[in-house]
Amino acid sequence: MQLFFNQRIEKQKENEKEKIKQYFEETTCIHHLIVIDTFQINNAEHELTKRIGHYCKDYNVDFMILNYSNKKISFHPVLNGLHIDSIPVLDTITVLSLHHYSMKISNHKTLLCMWNPVPFILKSINNILSYDGFLSAHSPIIDGFLQSITDCDKQYGYLCTSLPNSLLLPLDDQLPSQLSIFYIGTNWEDSGKRKDTVIRKDVKLLLKLLDQKQMTKIYGPKQYHNNEPWKGYKTYQGPIAFDGKSVIAKIKESGICLVLSTAHHIRSEVCSMRIFEGIAAGVPIICDMNPFFQKWFGDNLWYIEGETVDDQLQCIDSHIQSIKAHPEDALDKVKKCRSIFTTYFSFDVQFQKIINTIQNKEVIADLKLLTVVK
Repeated sequence: MQLFFNQRIEKQKENEKEKIKQYFEETTCIHHLIVIDTFQINNAEHELTKRIGHYCKDYNVDFMILNYSNKKISFHPVLNGLHIDSIPVLDTITVLSLHHYSMKISNHKTLLCMWNPVPFILKSINNILSYDGFLSAHSPIIDGFLQSITDCDKQYGYLCTSLPNSLLLPLDDQLPSQLSIFYIGTNWEDSGKRKDTVIRKDVKLLLKLLDQKQMTKIYGPKQYHNNEPWKGYKTYQGPIAFDGKSVIAKIKESGICLVLSTAHHIRSEVCSMRIFEGIAAGVPIICDMNPFFQKWFGDNLWYIEGETVDDQLQCIDSHIQSIKAHPEDALDKVKKCRSIFTTYFSFDVQFQKIINTIQNKEVIADLKLLTVVK
């Protein structure tokens, strides 16, 4: 009986190997991208994974999600449920990790996205050193730190917390009649435990004042860690689906996007995904004075100044009044931000260079400059 079961298992393995071999021999995909799902929850990495999936669909790149816990492929029409070690090691297969909590877990070329501030990654040095290469987020601080602990020639290109051109909403020729400030988050500022990681110490108070003046549309989870983070906020609108594009539509509806960085992001000169979501929505962006924003987008953004919350509130209100009073100027800045994005930061541009570098040839020659969400 045991012999029968052993033979059956061996037969299944042979059939699996044949199926995998046939798949990679017959595939028409130009590259195979396997993204590690570190957390298996709805969070920023989950949203980015969805957006990478949109990019892969646009460019005939095979897209797989790898469960970090059991090392199995999920959500794939053919290879679903297979262990990563069953996948052949080829130059056309790349494993991509979006977070430093994960480490290299197979023999495939595995790259880590370096878009978390230096203080965040210090406890993950061993994980970081396990990778074959890295993708920069245009932070000279993070890149310099990485070069100090590993080989500087391991950089394979640039990948920011961005999105593909196919998720860009059309640019309007006029501003909405009603403008609200879009903000989304878990309101961790309200915990009182991370005040040192905020743009300034008074983000919590600033958001409350904006809410009291009915200037905002606030989104985020209704419950977070057994708390109701937005309880008492008059302009709280509810959660948004983690599908890669719904948040962009909500920003568009609001008309203005508020982008706040943690102090660590500012010091590491790196951004979160919010700036790119605001650009994808095609709206004016009010933000802190993160060097990343200033370097890449210059005076096409509206910066928050002031040492006190009252000063910052007045500054934001002044920006809104200026946007309303000078709509043509505002829309011109929005267009310039969009142009900068499509030139340097869209997944279309960044993955083109990454995949071409990995395969050492021009696999992707032409970009698809799509401007409407599919």
